[in-house]
Amino acid sequence: MGLPLFVCIEGLDGSGKSTLLEALSHRLSDEGTDFILTSEPTDGPIGTSIKRYLAVSDRARDVAFEALMFAADRLWHIANVVEPALDRGELVITDRYKYSSMAYQTPAGGMIEWVEEINRFAPDADLAVFLDADPEACISRLEGTRSTASVMENRETLWEIYGNSRRLVELGKLTRVDAERDQTQVADEVLNMILAKQRQSHA
Repeated sequence: MGLPLFVCIEGLDGSGKSTLLEALSHRLSDEGTDFILTSEPTDGPIGTSIKRYLAVSDRARDVAFEALMFAADRLWHIANVVEPALDRGELVITDRYKYSSMAYQTPAGGMIEWVEEINRFAPDADLAVFLDADPEACISRLEGTRSTASVMENRETLWEIYGNSRRLVELGKLTRVDAERDQTQVADEVLNMILAKQRQSHA
């Protein structure tokens, strides 16, 4: 497989991102591909603070503050994880990237341009996938697996995030994948998309 390539997987919590990433990991390992899986928020100094922030479910959200925190963590992520791996010729797959900030930190009807501006340093992913799953189904999965919800997991917030994500698909920033199918089908489609991007980049 031609390398390097930068891929990000986006979607609501409960949309099947973890299952997809596990499937991709197994398949890429079987192919003998050099790759890394990473995620945002990171385990870096700012990312660990973000995780503590998100763990408090009853906090009033300040989306501008959140966007700035994630942008700072993303700067660390690119410099310390993404770019070094790409320089080594590896395939990089991240669970969330700047498109999450556009979806999660953009209130209905505004501010996406500001979120894009503070993330101007972050290069576009070669492939940015949105796992499109019904928010109500995602909420049901989360309620069945977690004893507490994060600040971003209430019903109203998830529906708003879903609407923002669909807007990013319409703008061509994300590529939609139907996540309400069998997970094998989802993994097949995303792997084929990665392969196609690699062929394009080395044509």
